[in-house]
Amino acid sequence: MSSNTSCSLLSLLFLLLLLILDSADLTVSSYCLRNCGGIKIPYPFGIGMGCYLEHSYEIECVNSYECSISYECSISYNY
Repeated sequence: MSSNTSCSLLSLLFLLLLLILDSADLTVSSYCLRNCGGIKIPYPFGIGMGCYLEHSYEIECVNSYECSISYECSISYNY
C-alpha cells in the first residue's frame, strides 16, 4: 500500500470510530434519566439498570445535600 492510501484508510477508520462513539448515546433506552440535579449524565455512565455500559459506570442519583467541615460536598437527587 502506498503511504497516501494508508493515510486515507487511517483517516476513514478514525472518522468511523468517532461516528460510533457519537451514536452510543442513541443505544441507551429512552426510559433512562439523562440528568441528575441539572447535570447531564452522558453514556457510558447512566442512572438505573440497563442505562450504563457496565456496573462501574452506574451513577446513583439521590436527592440530598451534605457538606462536611472540610468543604467536601455531595449533591445528588433521587427521582
